Amino acid sequence: NDSSWSLVRGGGLGAAPFRFRGTTLTDWLIAADSRTRALSVSYKDRGAILPIGRSKQQVYWYSTPGLFTTSIWYRDSLPDWIKAFNAREFPKYAGRVWDLLLPPSAYPEPDSVPVEGGGRNFMFPYRLSSSPDTASRQLPNFPFMDELTADLALEGVGQLGIGRGPQTDLLAGSFSATDIIGHRTGPDSREIHDQLL
Repeated sequence: NDSSWSLVRGGGLGAAPFRFRGTTLTDWLIAADSRTRALSVSYKDRGAILPIGRSKQQVYWYSTPGLFTTSIWYRDSLPDWIKAFNAREFPKYAGRVWDLLLPPSAYPEPDSVPVEGGGRNFMFPYRLSSSPDTASRQLPNFPFMDELTADLALEGVGQLGIGRGPQTDLLAGSFSATDIIGHRTGPDSREIHDQLL
């Protein structure tokens, strides 16, 4: 158990590329130009880590209780822009509703299959808790998790100057809500159909 796996902030298990023994596009770009910068974001730690590998770059993923974090493999503390993003963005989702994008008649899948979600909360609309703390824990089960991941990536591009050159920079984003929703409701559910839309 290596301490480099520890999270800078947040709960849950730590993660790091400690056992990773390959190279990545990031490594190749840095070898060509040491000014290369990379940013990788995901709900899942492995989705954020694997595109960057062992390079000491900007790598962030979701952790309970509702924040994006990293491990001490990459940095000793969260930068101010990540702290500000966490404080500003997560509370916005409290009470938000996930409803169908299209009229119900546009979906061939029934919305009344009790096997979905273990027989609990398996019909539209879905509502996040009005409590920001509870909502941030529920968020991974909603399409909004991908929206939040994209917002973090775009914020990082601006804050870090990713892509401004002259070197080639790398932005990696891994969107995980489809996987999580699919596991909860199944591949033939109205929920996964709507998530894909």
